[in-house]
Amino acid sequence: LFLLFSTVKPGQTFFARSLHNNMAPREITNARTSLSSAASNKDDSLETLLEPWQVFPAHQWKTLQQSHGSKVKLIHVVRHAEGYHNVNQEYKSPKNIDARLTDQGFQQCQDLAERVRAELHEVLTPHNTCIVTSPLTRCVQTALHSFPHLIDHVPILAQEAWRETVNYNCDRRRTRQEIAQEFPLVQLGDCIDHEDVLWNSYRDRLGEEWDSHMESAELYRVAQRGMEGLLALQERPESQFVICTHSAFLRCILNWGQEGGVPKLMPQQLDNRQEKQDSKLFHYANDVVVHDSHDEPISFEEFMRRDFENCELRSFCLLVQSQSSSGSSQ
Repeated sequence: LFLLFSTVKPGQTFFARSLHNNMAPREITNARTSLSSAASNKDDSLETLLEPWQVFPAHQWKTLQQSHGSKVKLIHVVRHAEGYHNVNQEYKSPKNIDARLTDQGFQQCQDLAERVRAELHEVLTPHNTCIVTSPLTRCVQTALHSFPHLIDHVPILAQEAWRETVNYNCDRRRTRQEIAQEFPLVQLGDCIDHEDVLWNSYRDRLGEEWDSHMESAELYRVAQRGMEGLLALQERPESQFVICTHSAFLRCILNWGQEGGVPKLMPQQLDNRQEKQDSKLFHYANDVVVHDSHDEPISFEEFMRRDFENCELRSFCLLVQSQSSSGSSQ
């Protein structure tokens, strides 16, 4: 489900230069393992996913469409803009529960909107497009303020699968009712419970006095959420997605099971699993060189696995897995 176009952040974007590059993707093996039971057992589904999703640079989009048609999804992933928790770094403070954007964060959204209009206006159109966001406020705000040309024309879905690793108060979300009242354009669906079940599940296990990492100390659960989010996306009819999510979450799913593992990995003291090479979510196109925002040549895999800056956008292609009855179309 991933198609790499570029990084969009202050400065030039790779997408405008590379979309029409006629580099052909390497041959893709069509044989796929059925995912019908992939989400049926949440603790075992990473082992069930025997093959990772094939992902490619965005400039191969047209070539991939010619070969695979609707099985190719174009994804624009955005990390949320600057939040108050990013500035004061008081992640545990109750004042940063479900942290909001700063004034600088809103300016970053405006800058991104202008770059999208200038560089992606022929690609990122309302036609056959969907916005998916973490239900945390900073992501919803980023989605609504960075893509104003889409807001009144495409579905905007909040999904729990794309939220940040759950560790501190800044990672908690507000109630479903509060989110719905503030953001009436966002469809919450059945996946958003009234209370923050994910946060509460850790507090129930560890106690209110726990003062260390929670989900980051059990990182396979983050990879599991990423897999479930991808399964849900590939069941939707749209060919193009904007996904607004978080840095630590992206670091996990983009590096999970890859050589070298997940950078900045916290001690997995709550996790009785080992990160395994065969459980990786993505297989990056081999021997492909792209250019980053500073026009420096870099391998596609290295580019994708880098940490995201606030309000940074990267676009890429993902090849849909075999049809799965377990995927949600929420």
